[in-house]
Amino acid sequence: MQDAVRTQFSDSQRLIKEINEQMNKSLNDVTREQTKANEATREFVTIAEKLGSLEKTLKHQKQRGNWGEASLELILSNTLAPGQYQMQYEFKNGEVVDAVIVTKEGINPHRCQVLARQLRPRGARHGRQASAKNWKRNSRTT
Repeated sequence: MQDAVRTQFSDSQRLIKEINEQMNKSLNDVTREQTKANEATREFVTIAEKLGSLEKTLKHQKQRGNWGEASLELILSNTLAPGQYQMQYEFKNGEVVDAVIVTKEGINPHRCQVLARQLRPRGARHGRQASAKNWKRNSRTT
C-alpha cells in the first residue's frame, strides 16, 4: 500500500511539475506577445504624432509653399543637370515663378502652389478650382 501511495505521490508531483512548466511557458509567450503589441502601439502613437505635426505644418500657406518649393528643387536637382533648371525665375514682365525648366524649345515655368493646394488639410480647400485656373492661365505667360 505504501508503494502505491508513493507511486501516486510521485506521479502527482511529476504532473504538477509539467503543469507548472507549461504554465510558465504560456505566461512567457503571453508576456513576449504583449511586449510586441506594446512596441507596435508605441510606434503607431509616434507615427500619429508625426502626422499630426505634419498636418499642423501644412495648415499654414507659407509653410506649405516653402515645403513645396524645397520639394520641387530637390526633384529637379535629382533629375536635371544644374543648367537645365532655375529656381525663382523672374520674367521680363516682373512675374516670378518657383522654377523653370530650360529646354531646346524655351523655358517651362512651374509653380508650387498647385502642389501646396493639393496638400491642404480637409476643410481648407475652398477656392481651389479658381486658383488652379489662374495658375494654368498665368503659367502660359513667358
